[in-house]
Amino acid sequence: IEEDEDVLVIGAGVGPYPIEIARNAEPARVVAVEKNPEAVKMMRENIEMNGVGGMVEVAEGDAMDSDVGCCFDTVVSAVPDTEQSLLPGCIEAVAGDGSILFYRFAESPVDLDFLGISLERYVKCGDRGPSSRRYRFDLAP
Repeated sequence: IEEDEDVLVIGAGVGPYPIEIARNAEPARVVAVEKNPEAVKMMRENIEMNGVGGMVEVAEGDAMDSDVGCCFDTVVSAVPDTEQSLLPGCIEAVAGDGSILFYRFAESPVDLDFLGISLERYVKCGDRGPSSRRYRFDLAP
């Protein structure tokens, strides 16, 4: 994530991704979408406690139903989406030359060619169990 980018975080939870992005990447703005009302309440508190309220906008609701717009430079899917159901929405929200940081639980890295997406790289970023890993895929639609 580069300075002055517009960033969308889907499945923002209590705010760890949007807060760290706002604090460290100096984006133009971060839009954080979360559907759990309790998590949204805690995220708003965490945003204020961390002093990034002016950079992070919170949208409560399902990311696939929300009206957050499009043309984000970077879309982060913070939900480890096993079924890849969020990916079409991520593709729709990202700008033409933008990127998607997509988290997924899997036994191994997966082939995403069927979606017409270029896989820039992937990073193993944790384990869910002995045969399931958490990966981050850097995608370019």
